[in-house]
Amino acid sequence: MEKVKNVLIVLATILVIVLTILVFNDKTIGLDYQIFNLIHDISKQEYPLLFMIISDFGILLGMILMLIILLVKPTTRQFISATYNFLIIILANFTIKNLFRRMRPDWSLLSLAGYSYPSAHTMIGTIIYIYLIRLVASNIKNKILQIIIVMVSVLMIFLIGVSRIYLGVHYASDVLAGYLVSLILFLLLDKGEGFKSENNSR
Repeated sequence: MEKVKNVLIVLATILVIVLTILVFNDKTIGLDYQIFNLIHDISKQEYPLLFMIISDFGILLGMILMLIILLVKPTTRQFISATYNFLIIILANFTIKNLFRRMRPDWSLLSLAGYSYPSAHTMIGTIIYIYLIRLVASNIKNKILQIIIVMVSVLMIFLIGVSRIYLGVHYASDVLAGYLVSLILFLLLDKGEGFKSENNSR
């Protein structure tokens, strides 16, 4: 299992490096714009409010579900781990954004400050829902409830990324980078206490 993790970390890191090189040599702009148009074509109509709700409420929903699980089965270690990993993601995103300073798309439907690469919403949403799946696996015994929460988590990870592209506040390449960086950090943090369940740590 450890070998698989290491391989995934290496592959995801290589992909991030390649993507970053392409992005800052303006090799992804055309595809980014095509994906933006494709999402709007698929939706058929304009739903900016809906995607704004998904973008922000999606993250809030994940945090609420995490808190409910931690309140039902309170564990200091898991609470500290959740807080620690959340802060790591925010710090990583802030650092990368200010390192590369990519401006937001010209076709943005909203006026937002800050840099674009990678998507903070995507990174935060991804790590929250991955961690939620971890909490469900270690704290909830009901299989049906487990399946429902896992399905909702995967769907929200996808929709949060799509919402950022739809609103034009991020390029598709920003969102892809957000997924990859979150995956790398998750796998790295998963080697320590951060993502281990109470049962496995005993």
